[in-house]
Amino acid sequence: DETAVETLFSKYCRCCWRRSGMVKRKFARMQMDVQLLPMEVAQSDPVEAGNVAPPKKRLSLATALSEPRRTVKILIGAHNYRNLWFIACSCTSLLVLAIIGALTYFIVTMVKYYT
Repeated sequence: DETAVETLFSKYCRCCWRRSGMVKRKFARMQMDVQLLPMEVAQSDPVEAGNVAPPKKRLSLATALSEPRRTVKILIGAHNYRNLWFIACSCTSLLVLAIIGALTYFIVTMVKYYT
């Protein structure tokens, strides 16, 4: 199997490792909406040149300001966004646990001091 040999060499050979990474790259996608109509319907409502709406999910300054999560996801990529989200949740959880621990220590110390 050629893929198994390529994978084996890609782990240990720097040249093969670079080439195997090229296969995993993601390329741009273009989405189009196509509508098929009967000739009579198409002739009753013709589309003029230049009467095409801009893409719905295009990033502009207005959408960047109104949808900050989507903007960050587009700028840093979906995988990095998930990693950032996981790290942020982990740090927030650790901070909350540290605050609870500090308050518990403070309360226990105060109770011992006054008794």
